[in-house]
Amino acid sequence: MPHQLRMMTYNIRLGIQQGLWAISKVIEQAGADVVALQEVGHHWKMGPAGDSAARLSALTGLEHHVFIPAIIEERPGQEPARYGQAILSRWPILEVAIDPLPQLRDEPRRLARALIESPAGPVEVWCTHLSYLVDDRPQQGEVLRERICAAPICGADDAPIARFVMGDFNEPERTEWLQALVEICEDPGAPEAVETFPAHQPDRRIDFVLGQGARALAHRVLENAEASDHLGVLTLWEL
Repeated sequence: MPHQLRMMTYNIRLGIQQGLWAISKVIEQAGADVVALQEVGHHWKMGPAGDSAARLSALTGLEHHVFIPAIIEERPGQEPARYGQAILSRWPILEVAIDPLPQLRDEPRRLARALIESPAGPVEVWCTHLSYLVDDRPQQGEVLRERICAAPICGADDAPIARFVMGDFNEPERTEWLQALVEICEDPGAPEAVETFPAHQPDRRIDFVLGQGARALAHRVLENAEASDHLGVLTLWEL
């Protein structure tokens, strides 16, 4: 029997605009099963105090979560301040791998891969937040493309049944690496290419959910311009 999965990506800008409760309402109303979050704080110096990923997990009812640090600042006598990404999931997260991306001028960036036990079987979620600087982003995008190309074919022995590539790519143009990536992944946002940033008057599409091994049924840019400076992207897939 076919299964449907709702996959979402959302750059939450640390929740500094309206707090984590407003972010959680966007996610909850979308009915997402798995969410890739960017700009997430963990005892960070900006935004709500504490562990934002854990708080959003509790608020949304997506009880499985993992935080993916990109920047860690030690603070004597206090919890280290961390900044990065997170994954929220309705289903257990079995494995997580985190790799650094090339860095020339910008802050550290990470590529994370999580194996999730969905009702249809194991699915793989790749999430990232690429640099906004043109000096760094092409190399990072090329690494992302290379890793996806080298990954086992979905459904093969010891491979996930589906793979989803999600995040804030910070790339408004169909550059060579992005064009090559969407040629090996299904892009349910095409051909409409609805803009996702900035939230109040979006003029570029930089937030993506791509897939392999699953059939895209729907793609929607969420119309909430208050909770963050990005609009969330929700996609529906069939396995």
